[in-house]
Amino acid sequence: MNRTFQLGRIAGIRISVNWSWLIVFALIVWSLAAAVFPSQNPGFSNGEYVALAVAAAILFFASLLLPALPLDGGRVLRSALWQLRGDLRWATWVASGVGRGFGFLFIALGVFMFIVEGL
Repeated sequence: MNRTFQLGRIAGIRISVNWSWLIVFALIVWSLAAAVFPSQNPGFSNGEYVALAVAAAILFFASLLLPALPLDGGRVLRSALWQLRGDLRWATWVASGVGRGFGFLFIALGVFMFIVEGL
């Protein structure tokens, strides 16, 4: 039950996935391909819905290694910076600044989409 699959290493940090994430991945693909995408985008084939769902699920999981604290990617960034300079306080300060930058970027993107969609 505690099996993990190693995906690789980033800056010497082991990146692995627990087997339970495969179930989560399958559930996300299934729910998107069977319900969400057909209702939002009618007219595609089943294969196209599945391909869209797989792409969306991959993007969802990729958004977890974003280098923004408190996400896992932010913790990886902080660890890499800490190893680089040997200063945990500085590494936390830089990683939190990057996280804040992503936050402002997402806010700006949301406002932009609201304006564009409102037209």
